[in-house]
Amino acid sequence: MRIQHPLAAVIVAAVSAVVSGAGCSSAPTDEPTAREGEDLQIHFCPEILPFCAYGRTCTVQNGCPFCTCDAPPNVAPARDLALVSMSESSYARGPDGTLHAWGQNDFGQLDDGTTSNRYAPSPMQVPDATQLVAGEDFGCALRADATVSCWGYQGASTSTALQSIPGLANVTQIAAADTYACAVTGGQVWCWGTIPTFGINVAAPSQVAGLTNAVQVAAMDQTACALLTDGTVDCWGSNVYGELGNGQNSDTIVKTPAPVPSISGVTGLATGQYGICASEANGQVWCWGVISSGELLNAWPAQGSATPIHVQPLDGASALALGVTSCAVFSGSVQCWGFNRGLLGNGATAPAYSLTPIPGLSSITEIASSLDHTCARSSSGNVWCWGDDYYGQVGVGDPASDDIESPVQVL
Repeated sequence: MRIQHPLAAVIVAAVSAVVSGAGCSSAPTDEPTAREGEDLQIHFCPEILPFCAYGRTCTVQNGCPFCTCDAPPNVAPARDLALVSMSESSYARGPDGTLHAWGQNDFGQLDDGTTSNRYAPSPMQVPDATQLVAGEDFGCALRADATVSCWGYQGASTSTALQSIPGLANVTQIAAADTYACAVTGGQVWCWGTIPTFGINVAAPSQVAGLTNAVQVAAMDQTACALLTDGTVDCWGSNVYGELGNGQNSDTIVKTPAPVPSISGVTGLATGQYGICASEANGQVWCWGVISSGELLNAWPAQGSATPIHVQPLDGASALALGVTSCAVFSGSVQCWGFNRGLLGNGATAPAYSLTPIPGLSSITEIASSLDHTCARSSSGNVWCWGDDYYGQVGVGDPASDDIESPVQVL
């Protein structure tokens, strides 16, 4: 017969209580014993209960506890579900739920079946996106059936029609940077496109080694990070600007995800081109790398940081967008900082090194910034944009317009 190790019996009892719920009986307390002349077979359970920052789900299998960590609550995607500002284009879901795109379209990145620029919101082809992301010249959608479709130019191909990404199913979240995209499925991360620092130049997804418990992936120019079920973050890729958060600035490429020290309890990630911020369950925001908008009071240095820094002015933000102008949402209002040139949204052109309220915006739930423009979406689905409108990326409908210094409603 089989006898469990005493420690295993204690663990099983604890797991039984977790599985059964409060007030339910625990595992039997009587240890089985061998009959006379029968050999004892000692069975050791393979592992103790794992540490989980947000709780665990457990079952008993073959007399041993088997537990998996629960995902962090309210995990925010690397970019907004229904709002994207890319290099010279924008995507947004309007109040009626229809998806729209506008701006530069030379590679078909607006998903309207053409390569003509659009100076006002134009309907997209994708009918059922639950999340939109974009690179420099392409876009991707997480579809209602948990597959991924992309369009535009990704280095390996160009298409004005929706192209299904092969080999991806049960996808829960996607992210994109200038030339590549990534997806999370079953705790794994898969990436495709042109990624020199990852050694990837393919149209089909390639699995990132070593990740089995990811809940969110976030993409920077040549660096990516994954939020894990235990509330920690792993990063890989280029580290020229300290994007890996390991205390070093180096041109050495790290191809295997490595932990970012000093942060825990993370619930969401927001990225810029060379920097990233992590929101923790306690409301604190920690950032590393270089954020293009530069200095923020005395909390964030203009030269960035190779290790995570607690950026106290951003604590409590419900949404973050990092770009040449960076913005945060607090209780539905928007505050921004950064190099201005009319891009900040406050009607002025002087740089702002402290959080500056953006007038005319309320009930904002989503915010997205790119190199030169910003868009915000309210709880009612209305969208406002401001910044450089050279290619029509602000969406005011005027091909002759230039910098839009204050928010203009476009949807």
